[in-house]
Amino acid sequence: MNKLSVLQITDNHLVSPPGGLLCEVDTQMTLERVLDAALGEMAPDAVIATGDIAHDPDDVAAYDRFHRSVRQRFDGPLACTPGNHDFAELFERSALPGEDLQLGSWRIVLLDSHVDGQAASRVEDDQAEALARRLDGAEHALVATHHHFFPVHCPWLDCDRIQSATLLECLARHEAVRAVISGHVHQEAQKLYGDTWFFGTPSTCFQFEPGTSKPTLNSLPPGWRRLELHEDGRVVSSVGRV
Repeated sequence: MNKLSVLQITDNHLVSPPGGLLCEVDTQMTLERVLDAALGEMAPDAVIATGDIAHDPDDVAAYDRFHRSVRQRFDGPLACTPGNHDFAELFERSALPGEDLQLGSWRIVLLDSHVDGQAASRVEDDQAEALARRLDGAEHALVATHHHFFPVHCPWLDCDRIQSATLLECLARHEAVRAVISGHVHQEAQKLYGDTWFFGTPSTCFQFEPGTSKPTLNSLPPGWRRLELHEDGRVVSSVGRV
């Protein structure tokens, strides 16, 4: 196998009952449209969901509905990490798979950056050591988390970002880590730090206007990110939209 294809979806913000609107968007419908478009375009080797699956943290039905929506269309490896709108106990109770994946020479490692009931990330410096142990022995690695590391020039979002310099340096300097994917910002973003790419990905529902000082929606459609993971460690990534 010369390369692997990974589909990232993020910030689904599902509400109950199905068909309910959030910011005038039917988030269940847009999730299904994203899945149909992305999976119809190309069958991936894995799907990674990077948080804010439910909008209301105590809505266990939303987690179950997300799981069914994916599994009705894709039966391959799936890995999910929670976002700030998710509640850890219900997330785990829903049986969403939250384990790292090993796909050929690539390891996909999940980093939980959320705290129940808090918008901002909480990742301590000592988590860098634990993450490094999970990366031990990996030839190539893709790290998936909810919150972003680098500013997107929206102060109201950037105050939530991961600010552990120790963890950032661990990721940037670890010889196996090729890319880091995240959600939270509801917009496309990318930054090369050292030899490591950091990618932010559009939401499967509504999008935030870049460079704004307060929450502002724009008219861009729902989206996803696809990553091609090559045997030599190269990462080729693109964003798709419905």
